[in-house]
Amino acid sequence: MFACVVTMLLRGVLIVHTALGLALGSLFVQSNVQARSKSVETTRPADDEAFIGARDAAALGNRERFGSFAARLRDHPLQSYVDFWRLQLRMRSEEP
Repeated sequence: MFACVVTMLLRGVLIVHTALGLALGSLFVQSNVQARSKSVETTRPADDEAFIGARDAAALGNRERFGSFAARLRDHPLQSYVDFWRLQLRMRSEEP
């Protein structure tokens, strides 16, 4: 009889543990999806066009055009590329 009671208690604990794990797992997945959707929403097609324009202007060495595009990309997720292109333009114009 004692073994039967212990078995029933262990099953109850296992069920609660499993339910709690599933609930916490689903919350984690849901928060991760929300975070990713917010980061995707921050990039707009106009920003993407400015990014491509900055890339092309940097490749051509057009500093004025690059500057106008780069100003629009201050908070873009790929800002580090814009900084790299800015450095490339500076290196091209300065003589050693």
